[in-house]
Amino acid sequence: GIKSTKDDPTSGRALDRNKNLLTNVIQSIAKLSTLISNVENFQDSKLDSFRKTFDELIPKLNSEIEGIHKEVNNEIFLSGDAEMTDVLKRLDDLDDKYNGLEKTSLKYQSWQEVLQINQTSFENLDQLRDDLKIRADMWRSLSTWEDKQQEWVKLQFAKIDAKSISDEADKYAKVANRVEKVLPPNPIGEKLKTLVDTFRGTMPVVIALRNKDIEESHMQEIKDLLQTDFDKDDSNFTLNSLIEMNVVQFQEEIQLISTQASQEA
Repeated sequence: GIKSTKDDPTSGRALDRNKNLLTNVIQSIAKLSTLISNVENFQDSKLDSFRKTFDELIPKLNSEIEGIHKEVNNEIFLSGDAEMTDVLKRLDDLDDKYNGLEKTSLKYQSWQEVLQINQTSFENLDQLRDDLKIRADMWRSLSTWEDKQQEWVKLQFAKIDAKSISDEADKYAKVANRVEKVLPPNPIGEKLKTLVDTFRGTMPVVIALRNKDIEESHMQEIKDLLQTDFDKDDSNFTLNSLIEMNVVQFQEEIQLISTQASQEA
């Protein structure tokens, strides 16, 4: 027949083992629960610690931003007495400092995101970037323009690439106009604008004088207008010769004579 469990000598031991196993499981769950609680408490503690750290780091970074901003607003960057090489070096150094501050701000923001803390906007860093960029654009544009100009003024009239110079002048004119809008009046911005406008105004005259329909009578009109005699085909007649004749002032009149020459042809 069926064997009774009462008669099974192993059944009691099995029950004891099950009881012990259950006790161990309950104890393990209790330990795990305590461990999780400790971890959560530790995380909360660490989070509080990180928050306190940010309470120190953010003001420190803001203070550094303010310090660099003061350097950027130094009057030397709006002074006509400053040395170009000195100013360009200062601007390069400030660029490096700004890049370092930006890198730090992005690192802090990424940490804040991970820790689910409200991200700091650093609007003062954006303003610093804008103020630095407009000054750097002004000085660097003047420097590169002067380099280009030194080459252009030597060009013989026949070798002047009017379109290329006009395109460059248009590009630099945008910088000069932005400088004029954003920065207070200053000799550097004014010099850049004057130089660029001179070349922009001279190129239409170059094109007008190259008109194949211009006869000697038309050239005489232009010479009378400029109150000077010149030979545009002379190898010594350069772009600088044209600029020194102040042709920009008479740009519209010279273009009109050139147009009339084409109409009469």
